[in-house]
Amino acid sequence: MPSDVAITPLLRDLAAQFPAYDARSLWNEAVDAASSLPRHRGADGEDLADALATLRLAMKGEVVAFHKYLDIKPAEGAAAGSRRWLVRVPLTLFPRRDHGFTRVECALQFAAPRDGGRFRVIDAMPVDRSETLAEAAMGAELQVEASAKAGAPIAIPVGSTVASASAKVYGSGKANFKYTVQRAAVVSEVVGGTGALWRLENPSRPDELAAEGHQLAVVIEADERCSLDAAGYVKAYSEVQWLSSSVTNFLKNLGDTVRRYFAEGAPVEAYGEWRDILAGDFSASPPGPAGA
Repeated sequence: MPSDVAITPLLRDLAAQFPAYDARSLWNEAVDAASSLPRHRGADGEDLADALATLRLAMKGEVVAFHKYLDIKPAEGAAAGSRRWLVRVPLTLFPRRDHGFTRVECALQFAAPRDGGRFRVIDAMPVDRSETLAEAAMGAELQVEASAKAGAPIAIPVGSTVASASAKVYGSGKANFKYTVQRAAVVSEVVGGTGALWRLENPSRPDELAAEGHQLAVVIEADERCSLDAAGYVKAYSEVQWLSSSVTNFLKNLGDTVRRYFAEGAPVEAYGEWRDILAGDFSASPPGPAGA
């Protein structure tokens, strides 16, 4: 992590709890190792160095990112002297592998660093599985700054929207893009009253965790004047069947770190952070473009 890049204590703690792979170095190590055996070919006759280099290039543009703005609305049922908020967390996945992602894990942590106000996360939910976000959210801006701060930059420029990221990965803006978690198995839990964890998976139909956006949610009860920050971590995996048999056999001879990285499904990761999320008037629509 660059020492000259500002990072909040909340994001630093989350990054320490959920450290990212240095995927770039792992890929370089794998390709360099294959290049040291230029005459070695797999059972199907393909050169391993070429196969790994092609695979790295194909996956280089993958995008996993939180949106820059959370969707926050007042919720009913708060105790006296406090308010309840429904906080929805949009995230976007753009895989470039044959079968998309088969599992996605997400962690969210909250803190009240400035005023020390009291709060608690009282529920963690997947969005209704039949619900889709408005197509206006297609223009939502993705958050890449936090990933860079945490030392895990994603390969899209600051200010990218869902549409521009789609164009970068797939060559088109996909104007009919839909956000849904339909039929995906979702597990969610509140952690320590200050955060939440989610796991989305559908190994039988991995295309359902492919080019989609997903919206997770928590309910927070906080003092009426509480100032709240949030940090998030998302990690997406795939099954290893998208690797050729030659590459799979070669990976068995690599170091433990590289082998574990591929055995876990070559995860793609991102961090997000949001400051003073309860500031403003949420009676109509949340801050940010198109209700992102």
